[in-house]
This record gives sequence, structure tokens and C-alpha cells, in this order.
Amino acid sequence: MNKILSLVLFLVLVTLIIAGCSKAQETSERNASEGPSDNFNKEGMPIVDEEIELKFFARRSPVNGPYKDMSVFKEFEKLSNIKIEWNDVPQDGFDERKNLEYAAKKLPDAFYKAEISHAEAVKYGSSGLFIPLEDLLEEYAPNLTALFEQYPEIKSSITAPDGHIYALPAIVELDAARTEKFWVNKDWLDKLGLEEPTKPEELVDVLTAFKNDDPNGNASKMKFH
Repeated sequence: MNKILSLVLFLVLVTLIIAGCSKAQETSERNASEGPSDNFNKEGMPIVDEEIELKFFARRSPVNGPYKDMSVFKEFEKLSNIKIEWNDVPQDGFDERKNLEYAAKKLPDAFYKAEISHAEAVKYGSSGLFIPLEDLLEEYAPNLTALFEQYPEIKSSITAPDGHIYALPAIVELDAARTEKFWVNKDWLDKLGLEEPTKPEELVDVLTAFKNDDPNGNASKMKFH
């Protein structure tokens, strides 16, 4: 879990530092060439000594609450000294809102979970709205660079046809960290004297016991839907 948390934290914080979008091509080129200010710490935390604020345009799925209320992002802000002003956009209609942002050419500092396609990356990268990230990653993102070396397919998959990298992926190395998983109530197992199931037939026995033997103590059979 610590490994996954560190990796997710790294990816998010890299996004905070380098995945910004400029307001025009001249601004983009200047930001990329000037590099970070004296307020930036290349290693360790916080990322900046004096607090800064960045604007994020984010896609939010129906099951998620506001990003600003999520404990994980509050913790990231404390660690990094970077405050995020979230513009949460519902998943339904997100692409239309994203296209309006492109058309206005007054972009946020970063898009989050925006599913930037290669076509979008090339179109808006060549116009200067997106900043190429590959040189910045090489200098400031050793963990991600190491992953590129270990898994070359990651780098090739996020490299746009023009040879630049404009967006970063979410990378999960362990299957246990994925959301598609099942949970078993350990308290119920202990109450009924059962072991954790490791085979399908053992899971059937556990679920049967959960249904018939009142593990939650409400004196009624449990119903499964």
C-alpha cells in the first residue's frame, strides 16, 4: 500500500508541477524554457516553500464527491504546499466542456482525468496550448523515468505521434490496488469461526454461513441480491 500510495502521490504531484497548460504559444514556450522558480524544491517536501495555487479542470464520475473534499487531495496539498482550485465537471458532457476550454484558449493549469487523446495532444500541443513534458520528466521525475525504463510500453503509449509527451497516465502496478475486487468481512469470519476463503468452493461455504448463521447479530437470515 505504501508503494502504491507513493506512486500515486508522485504522479499527482508531477502533474501539479509540470502538466500545466499555457494561455498562448509564447507563454508555453517561455514557461518550458525558464524552468522552475527559486520557490521550487527539486527534492523532498514541500514542493514549493511558499504556497501557490493552481487551477484544475477535472472529470468527475457520478460515484465521486467533490475533489476538494477528498482526504487524499487535502493531504497532498499539505505535503506539497500547493493549493488546488478544482473545477469539477460531471462525466456526462465532459467532452463538450473540455472542447469549450480548448476553443476559449484560456486553459487551466492542468487537466485531471481528462482522457487527452493523441489527436488532441498533437493539435493543441503544436499550437502551443499544451507544454511538452519529456525533458521536464527526465530532469524532475526520476520515478516515472525509471518506470519508463522498466516498462517501455508505458512511454510509447503516451508519446504522441509528433514525438512529444503532453499528458501523464495513471499507473497501478499491483492488482490489489485496483478497484475491481471483492471484500470479506473479517469480523464475520471470526464470529463464525471461519477461515478466509481461498477457493471458489470455500467462498460458497462462507457465503452460505453468512446467510444462515447470523454473523451480524440481528437474529435474521441475511439476504444477498
